[in-house]
Amino acid sequence: MEQLRMIRYSGPVTDKPLPEGYSFKLFGGTDEEIAQWVGLCVNGLVPGATAKTFDDTVRNYENIVAEKDCLFVADPDGKYVMTSTYYIRPNGEGLVHMVASAPESRGKGLGHAILAEGLRMLEARGCKVIRLKSDDFRLAAIKTYLVGGFKPVIFDDPDSDMEERWNKVCEQLNFKTDYVYEK
Repeated sequence: MEQLRMIRYSGPVTDKPLPEGYSFKLFGGTDEEIAQWVGLCVNGLVPGATAKTFDDTVRNYENIVAEKDCLFVADPDGKYVMTSTYYIRPNGEGLVHMVASAPESRGKGLGHAILAEGLRMLEARGCKVIRLKSDDFRLAAIKTYLVGGFKPVIFDDPDSDMEERWNKVCEQLNFKTDYVYEK
């Protein structure tokens, strides 16, 4: 099934600070960081993730510079508990990519904080449009994106079920928003 798509246009980013003791870290190129990234991804994003998955989806992925695009949240002990990658495609649009978190860190506002930080990073680089894809069942993540200013994208295609799926997701989240229609 095709993933749901979302879009956000440049604009003010609401500050969402990390809880006390937590911090943002950019990927520094170490094997330990890759191991921690894999550990985060196997908990729901890519169940069979390996160091090769990191290479394929971040380090060697077109247009990503891991050291400036791959962001982590570290807990007070320095352990990475969340990751997301924010990069710019050749057409100038930003993309939110490979978002994953440790199960024990969920519900602490880390998703809101890393999204706000990533949006600031992309907008500081001149992005005016930022896109992402997600799965229907990732309701907590979708709500974070909606609160962060993203809008559901509906394609002008009579065979698409996107509007029906978005209606169901928004109903489940009890969230009202406008849709963006694209060809």
